[in-house]
Amino acid sequence: RNTEEDKAAHVELFTDLIRSIERCQTELLEMMEEQQKAAEKQEQELIEDLEQEITELKMRNTELEQLSHTEDHLHLLQIYSSLCSPTNTRNWPEISIETHKSMTTLRRALTQLQDTLNKKLSHSVT
Repeated sequence: RNTEEDKAAHVELFTDLIRSIERCQTELLEMMEEQQKAAEKQEQELIEDLEQEITELKMRNTELEQLSHTEDHLHLLQIYSSLCSPTNTRNWPEISIETHKSMTTLRRALTQLQDTLNKKLSHSVT
C-alpha cells in the first residue's frame, strides 16, 4: 500500500504546505514591519505636536508673567481677552496609539491551526 507514488504524493503535499506557511510568515512579518513603521511615524508626529504645544504654552506663560508686573492697566485690558481665550491645545487623553490586538487574534488562530494539524497528522499516521 505504501508505494513510491504515495510517498511522493505525501512529500509533495508537505512541501506545498511548508511553502504556504513560509509565504504566510513572510507576508505577516512584512505587515508587522509596516505597522511598526506607521506607529513610529504617528508617535513622532505626536511628540512634535506636543513639543510645539509646550513651546506655545511657555511663551504664553512668559507673556502672562510679564503682564502680572505691568503698570500699564490699559495695555493689560487690551490684551487680556486674547491671553485668556482658550489655546489651541489638543485633548491629549483622547490620543491613543493603535495596539496590535489583531496580532493576539492571529496568534490564537495559528495555535488552533497547529493543534488541528497535529491532530490530523497523528490520526493519519496511526
